[in-house]
Amino acid sequence: MFQLYKEIFEGPPWFEKWDVKNVEELFWNECEYKGFQGVCLEKDGKICGFSWGFLLPNVNTEGIYFSDIKKMFENKGLDAEKIFYGAETGIVPILQGEGLGKIIVQERFKLIKRSNVNWVCFRTINPAMIKINQELFQEVIKDFCDPKYPERIWWRVKV
Repeated sequence: MFQLYKEIFEGPPWFEKWDVKNVEELFWNECEYKGFQGVCLEKDGKICGFSWGFLLPNVNTEGIYFSDIKKMFENKGLDAEKIFYGAETGIVPILQGEGLGKIIVQERFKLIKRSNVNWVCFRTINPAMIKINQELFQEVIKDFCDPKYPERIWWRVKV
């Protein structure tokens, strides 16, 4: 899964540089966050997709200043302690566009619905991820630009 993450996020639209060891460290750190939920898709015995997330944490990371994000949601009158962050979703590039992203987001959402959360938020520049959420949920709310990476927009959907 870690190599797959690297392959996906080094491609469009992100073009990020990742080392497999850093991806592994990211994953295991995020597994420790409160409310972690994750799912994988498998095809022919190989992982071909993943999706994971957690409740908005009280710690800042290198990539996201969660303290600022929580305040921004609270300024909208939302209880930031009841917001799940859909952190990562990826499908092996050769299978993208076949509906697997929609399936995996839907499966993760089924797990989240069992939790005590009101909203699921996500941050993306990926039009495919926005489209998936618009197809799955009645209302997808565009909230604000990320303070650190303004090209990445924060969105949310009601649970």
